[in-house]
Amino acid sequence: MRVQWGRLTLLSVALICLAGCAGRDDALRKPPPAIPEFTVPPTDDSRFSNPIAYPEKTLNQPLTKPSSEPMGPGGLKGPGARGGGAGGP
Repeated sequence: MRVQWGRLTLLSVALICLAGCAGRDDALRKPPPAIPEFTVPPTDDSRFSNPIAYPEKTLNQPLTKPSSEPMGPGGLKGPGARGGGAGGP
């Protein structure tokens, strides 16, 4: 009797699982693809109605010379370029 109840339980679980998956369709769960539309930027916004304006003294600056300090191991400069020894970082 115990074996029959086990089989009946297994059969009912299998039927419930199959019934839950039988009516599903992936197209019903996903939203439809968005229609591409062109939106015009607002005319009262200065970012779109005026040309780009850079702050003064930012363009045409001379290049800076690299420092004459020697490079440490790993391409780092200065006293922090060396490791801390055997137990250091």
